[in-house]
Amino acid sequence: MSPQFCESIFSVLGYHEDGEWVALALELDLRGYGATWEEALDELTDCIVMQISFAEYKNQPEMIMHPADSTYFALFAQVKNDRMRNLYARNAEPEYQTGGLQAPPAHVIAEHKKAFARG
Repeated sequence: MSPQFCESIFSVLGYHEDGEWVALALELDLRGYGATWEEALDELTDCIVMQISFAEYKNQPEMIMHPADSTYFALFAQVKNDRMRNLYARNAEPEYQTGGLQAPPAHVIAEHKKAFARG
């Protein structure tokens, strides 16, 4: 099996806040919330699609990239390093999650862009 390479990946930090999971896309400063990590990721994915689609609709690509505070980038790096050092040690309910979300495909952005045009 050959490795998969994706051109556009958004770094995501997951953490608990007020009793729920938060999934934060670091490069976009967008958050998704949910009772589970998966629900927070789903909401974040929807937010990313909407943000990119709206920026495309407005023809303002500068609306897309707004980095989160640097403390979140530092925490992401620390959690990722800790995970790599303890690769096989898994907590039943980890305090943090790290990973990446692939940028939405062009056809998904185009469909949402059309929805903005319809009003």
